[in-house]
Amino acid sequence: MLDISGACSDLFAVKDENEITLLKKASNVTCNIFTKGLREEIMDTIDYDRKMKHSKLSGSCQGALKKANLLNGLDPDSLEMCYDPIIQSGGRFNLKFSIESDDQNLHFGVIICALGVRYQSYCSNVIRTLLVNPTEEQSAVYAYLHDLLDWAIAEIKSGLKVADFCQSIIKKVESERPDLSENLVRSFGFVTGIEFRDSHQLLTTKSTGTFRQGMTLNFNMGFQNLSNPKAENSKDKQYALWLGDVIGVGLGEDGLNAVYTLAAKRRPKSVSLYIREDDDDEATGAVHEEDDDQKATSQMGKTGAAVNGLEKVGRGEKRALANGNAQALLGRGHRRAIIEQKTRNELTSEDKRISRRRELFDILVKSSTDRLSGLKTDTGPDQKMKSSVAYKGAGQMPKEDDIRRLRLFVDKKYETIILPIFGLPTPFHISALKNVSTSIEADYTYLRINFHHPGALVGVKDVSGFQNPEATYVKEMTYRASNLRRHGEATIPATNLNNTYRIIKEVLKRFRSREAEERERANLVEQDQLIVDHAKGAFRLKDLYIRPNIAAKRITGTLETHSNGFRFTSIRGDQVDILYNNIKHAFYQPCDGEMIILLHFHLKNAIMYGKKKQQDVQFYTEVGELTTDLSKAHSRMQDRDDLEAEQREREMRDQIKAAFRSFVDKTEALARRYNLEFETPFRDLGFYGCPHRSTVFLMPTSSAVISVTELPPFVITLEEVEFVMLERVSLSIRTFDMVFVFKDYNKKPAMVNSIPSTSLELVKEWLM
Repeated sequence: MLDISGACSDLFAVKDENEITLLKKASNVTCNIFTKGLREEIMDTIDYDRKMKHSKLSGSCQGALKKANLLNGLDPDSLEMCYDPIIQSGGRFNLKFSIESDDQNLHFGVIICALGVRYQSYCSNVIRTLLVNPTEEQSAVYAYLHDLLDWAIAEIKSGLKVADFCQSIIKKVESERPDLSENLVRSFGFVTGIEFRDSHQLLTTKSTGTFRQGMTLNFNMGFQNLSNPKAENSKDKQYALWLGDVIGVGLGEDGLNAVYTLAAKRRPKSVSLYIREDDDDEATGAVHEEDDDQKATSQMGKTGAAVNGLEKVGRGEKRALANGNAQALLGRGHRRAIIEQKTRNELTSEDKRISRRRELFDILVKSSTDRLSGLKTDTGPDQKMKSSVAYKGAGQMPKEDDIRRLRLFVDKKYETIILPIFGLPTPFHISALKNVSTSIEADYTYLRINFHHPGALVGVKDVSGFQNPEATYVKEMTYRASNLRRHGEATIPATNLNNTYRIIKEVLKRFRSREAEERERANLVEQDQLIVDHAKGAFRLKDLYIRPNIAAKRITGTLETHSNGFRFTSIRGDQVDILYNNIKHAFYQPCDGEMIILLHFHLKNAIMYGKKKQQDVQFYTEVGELTTDLSKAHSRMQDRDDLEAEQREREMRDQIKAAFRSFVDKTEALARRYNLEFETPFRDLGFYGCPHRSTVFLMPTSSAVISVTELPPFVITLEEVEFVMLERVSLSIRTFDMVFVFKDYNKKPAMVNSIPSTSLELVKEWLM
């Protein structure tokens, strides 16, 4: 008998294109079940402070295979779990796939989740660790593990020996964090495919194999038996961290390794959940996102109501807002049947805000002192008006009959108007003209020409500095011609003035349009070329509108993702390219409570399209009828039709939301090296205000305050704000104003007017 299991293992380790496709689909379902199923259930458990057994959470993942919205259209009969999902918390951790979830209740500390879905016999897996109220040390260790995992994935190369690779990880930990070397799990995964765990292809220091392009790995790393000296609960004294993804060796962009489970986010801020315990009469806790090292400086710090780290606001919080109870939104994490004793020395929310403001004020004073100590008074040379020369020499002047006869003449080629002055034809470049007008009085036509001159406002966009302000300037000139035809002449004398007026207006319009476009392009930062990915099918969203419009009439088009950016192509062939490295903020706003669903990009440097610079570009589609005809008579016969129409609209909304969500997740995975991440605004923290001319609904995100549903868009980056001032706050006034003062003092402060006073406490909470 000859054992050929090792040879078969080597043969099946490398996957073909069809196998990779099946494995990708399995990975997508795994990520959906974790992100939209397991993680949300854990968050609801924390939000409502419920008791939930590990085994029950594991069973709910099994039931998620029957939910169509998590399966991406795949056949449920072809899907099954690779193993019973593993949920661990409360200090009892075992970083192996052979264990089962016990019947202990979920502990709100370190929570390890591992699950995998098999689709048409091909396996996938994802391992994530959720951190509830982590200490600084726990956050630092997790961040190191996350970076170590990214480094290790990038180091995997075809032809590299597995043992050497595993040894390099161990040496890296020993050199960088020797205190963690004993806690490092020395097994880093295995080859996966039809078999969940190929025992002949283990990723350990004893392995004799090598990596080959096309291999699919269940790659994981972890630290076990870690101690937490700051633990207040015995279950928090010992913990573990574990992360894992499915990797395709050499199957990514430019020959890099592909990570198929990136949709299940694992960045530190995406897995950290903070529960703040307040002592107010009604509030009992506040859940907010923020890394510990950012608490002192983040403008969104202590948001109070947003689970930004896990990108979700609990259903209980939504219910609280719906009932008008804003205080309930400020915390659901800490509930007790008996209210703790209150004393006169206890700090209220307002006292805490005042204390926080003092801290921020001290930081602001110090930074302002440092800035002003190096203040320079030299503001640079004044800008001068561009000097345009009509003709470089007399030989360039046209030999026209009108010039010889001392009539007004417009040279379209050189954009010059030739005026007779004291019997001499005198050229003026069109840029010297301010405006021109004509009028008829009695039997005469008057043509009045106004020129730019020192002491007059040149324009909003121009500077009033002239090349030689001491020279003598012509302010205006007026020419008169008769409207009566003389004997023997074919036309009246005023014809020359009328023609001149018409041509001047045409040339002036063309010149100013060109100058405006040049001004727009003057400060444009040159962008890299978009690398169009022809090899693989790009991710697409069809039938989208773009704002601002490319043309006068809005037209639809398709948004595609490519190697280094997006490309929008309209139905008439217009193209707009947006590079990943030029995106400052990317927002995904679902259609909840809105009639449109949109993707909004706030750019670092403006791009040019439609002959204008655009700092904000938006792609959207309508998900319902924006108008309703109330004149139509409705009878009971039509009630059923109305119900069916509403049902169709709900189904359409769900389909569009799923398409946008899938596009966002795939784009984030593709643009991972550019750190592109879409932010979703927190609608429950929104408030009404007037940043421009009309009242809109403003919503905070994890890094900005936005209102992008209506034009013009309003986007404030909180990291660029030095302080926020609330004005006109009074009990006798129903509204107040909010002013954002930027760290860049050359930038005009932004103001939001007419915010309802009922939103004052909510605004204070997320600001502080």
